[in-house]
Amino acid sequence: MSKLIGGGWVQTSSSSKSFKTSDGRTCVKTTIDGYNDANGNGKLDKGEVKQTCTDIDCV
Repeated sequence: MSKLIGGGWVQTSSSSKSFKTSDGRTCVKTTIDGYNDANGNGKLDKGEVKQTCTDIDCV
C-alpha cells in the first residue's frame, strides 16, 4: 500500500488504460482506489469507506 501525503488518504490500487476515440484522439483513463484512514492505523475499519476516483485525459 502507498500513502499519499495529507488527509490520511491510503491508496490501495491504481490502473491506467490507453484508448483511441472515434475521431483519432489518444486518451488515458486512470483509476485510483483507496480510503481516508480517519484513525491513522493503516487499516480499513468499520465506518471508513472505500472510494474510487477516475480521470480521463485526451490529446
